[in-house]
Amino acid sequence: VASNTANDDGGGVYVYSGTAALSGARVVGNKADNGGGVYVYSGTTTLERTAVAGNEATTIGGGAYNYHGELTLVNTTVSGNDSVFGAGGVFNSLGTTLLTYTTVASNTGAGPGRGIACLDGPCTLQNTLIAYNGAPNCGGELYSNGHNLDSDDTCSLGATGDITSTDPLLGPLAEDRGTLVHPLLDGSPAIEAGSCLTGVTTVDQRGVMRIAPCDIGAYETTTVLYMPLVLRSH
Repeated sequence: VASNTANDDGGGVYVYSGTAALSGARVVGNKADNGGGVYVYSGTTTLERTAVAGNEATTIGGGAYNYHGELTLVNTTVSGNDSVFGAGGVFNSLGTTLLTYTTVASNTGAGPGRGIACLDGPCTLQNTLIAYNGAPNCGGELYSNGHNLDSDDTCSLGATGDITSTDPLLGPLAEDRGTLVHPLLDGSPAIEAGSCLTGVTTVDQRGVMRIAPCDIGAYETTTVLYMPLVLRSH
């Protein structure tokens, strides 16, 4: 879903009082007044293994805007989105938003939360990484179910396994196995700091198997084994 423009809401995807599910999708380079990438109005929407990147809102919600709806993000990257007045990444108003194994990074905007803003409705985070969105990363009514990381201590984290005021050491947004992700660089504190939720998903955004102890965010690192070289002399 790319390079679309709406005069009002939902540049890429608009869900009105219905149900939508996107899996393995890209929502990139779209533009609207509100919800440059995705706009949910009194509907139920799930984004799984999806990249929401480079979208623009001339008002609020560069990546996604949830109004009176239910929005769920699982194994999803929200990156490089922009809004003029609020929440470059995800904006929640009078709805409920759940982020699990999600990375919200490098979004720009204004208002109470440049990565995530949740007003008059809760956002719940689990195994989610929020960083590099400018100050503050988050604003409004946020709750933690544990094992989240934010880089500036503005996301109301305090549950088991939460990490605050810490640089996650993310690589730049890059294509990997057909999707767009921020890789975790060597030494990232998000590596092996999450909890494995086998009832939710067993893979990351790229389809790579999650192996305990799981990583925080949409990206799971893989271990490379180097076998010894054995030479036989004659």
